[in-house]
Amino acid sequence: MRIRETQEKDLVFIDAIFNSARDFMRLNGNPQQWNQNYPTAKDVAQDIKCKRAFVCVNDEDTPVGTFALFDHEPAYDHIDGKWMSDTSYKAVHRIATVREGKIGSFIIKYLEEKYGHLRIDTHENNIPMQNLLEKFKFKRCGIIYIPGHGQRIAFEFVK
Repeated sequence: MRIRETQEKDLVFIDAIFNSARDFMRLNGNPQQWNQNYPTAKDVAQDIKCKRAFVCVNDEDTPVGTFALFDHEPAYDHIDGKWMSDTSYKAVHRIATVREGKIGSFIIKYLEEKYGHLRIDTHENNIPMQNLLEKFKFKRCGIIYIPGHGQRIAFEFVK
């Protein structure tokens, strides 16, 4: 597997990946975090234009995971809690994978190796994501509020 920038040709796979992630979340007690209107390939198309869309691809160059990487997340400016560091960071959003292998772990490991400071948030019912982040030494820092999506648990990784 490898990570690369998302291309327009990948969008056909992205909705299938999001649908797989929605099914996984619903089966694991988290039916509220994502709905059929968010996220979609349209969100990723906008991310492609902004150069912040990435896919994890298999050996055949088929997307098996997706995520967005932002230089700053305005919602993280206010936290009920405390961030570990005030240095510049990358904000990771909309991680989704097909349900095979250790793709989520591959993505998180890649991000930790490439960037020294990461922030990410997730829904309180997304226990699999919380466990993944804690496995990779992300620390819970508090609660943030995403406009239109509600409160989320904020995590941070600092090398």
